[in-house]
Amino acid sequence: MTRSHPHPFAHLKTALTKSRPTSERVVDEPPIFLLINDKGFTTFDPTAESAPVHAGSGEYTVAIYPHATAAQVEQLGKAWGLHSRLVARLLKPAEGRPGQFHDVFYLPLRGAQYIDETGDVQLIPLQVLLRGSEMVILLPDGVWLDGLPLLDEKEPFISDLELRGAHTDLLKEVAGHGPPGLTYWLVEEVVSSFVPALEGLEEDQEQIEVEIFSGKSRQSQRIYKLNQEAAELLRASNAIARGLPSLLEELEKRYPASDTERDLHFGDLEQRVQSLSAQVTSLREALSQVLTINATLVAERQNDDMKKISGWAGIAFAPTLIAGIYGMNFVGMPELDWVHGYPIALTVMVVLSGSLFIVFKRNDWI
Repeated sequence: MTRSHPHPFAHLKTALTKSRPTSERVVDEPPIFLLINDKGFTTFDPTAESAPVHAGSGEYTVAIYPHATAAQVEQLGKAWGLHSRLVARLLKPAEGRPGQFHDVFYLPLRGAQYIDETGDVQLIPLQVLLRGSEMVILLPDGVWLDGLPLLDEKEPFISDLELRGAHTDLLKEVAGHGPPGLTYWLVEEVVSSFVPALEGLEEDQEQIEVEIFSGKSRQSQRIYKLNQEAAELLRASNAIARGLPSLLEELEKRYPASDTERDLHFGDLEQRVQSLSAQVTSLREALSQVLTINATLVAERQNDDMKKISGWAGIAFAPTLIAGIYGMNFVGMPELDWVHGYPIALTVMVVLSGSLFIVFKRNDWI
């Protein structure tokens, strides 16, 4: 069927070449276009004659940018007539906040991935634009919320229901509920990504506690780093908690609720986010206590070291004093002429040093 008007996404098609993903960043990789309905997902080329001009009833289209470059964001801004402030936010995903810009609703999300090798929490940005029956999902770093490349190694385009994510069954269930359903799934994916990240931080905290009480030093830097990672995770979860009410309000406004369970679903998400935020806050408080304990133990060890240094210095001072006095060789020193003067001096040195050693040992100074 010949179309008289192009598909709304036709102007976003940057290239038809399907470049395979590599370990390096893919530059200007074309977007992935999906038509979604209650039957599932199908990919399509918006420049093809067979592409739908407009999504039908119960259908909507999604453009996914696996590697959203600055050029692609600017092209999207021109094609959709996006506000300059929104384009600026899209270029800096870590600084964005949810908001409405004319007929477009902007939703920035940040998932979390715990990296075992370094003990770091990597925040993975994901941005969503909603406009009618059209959605745009931008992934600046080319990875999904689990930290793995979005595109399959063999086939760079997503087909059917092979979207990356831990809750594919949930995606199948909610995808047919329009943009609100897919938005719910995306937020669910983000919230779920916080759980293993939090578990990784908690394991690090337990390991630090064991090492602290086993006498290992130099843990302060690790504690500060872990506290910083927890703070990043807390900011990300708090951002979602603050944005959920406005998101639900915007979805109700743009897509009159046909699903009576929508409030309940997002309410469950809000409770989960609040619970996660509370857990992260508890973790930070526990880290503060661990840091205090570590500082106390370090101070005690330093005090013990000072006692040992002072004790041995006192033991060494006694013979040094005697040797120094008799080493002056004054004329009027009768002890120098004694037959037993030398062994007496040595005996006094040993007795004084031994007495000091016994005293310091009993008082745990050495």
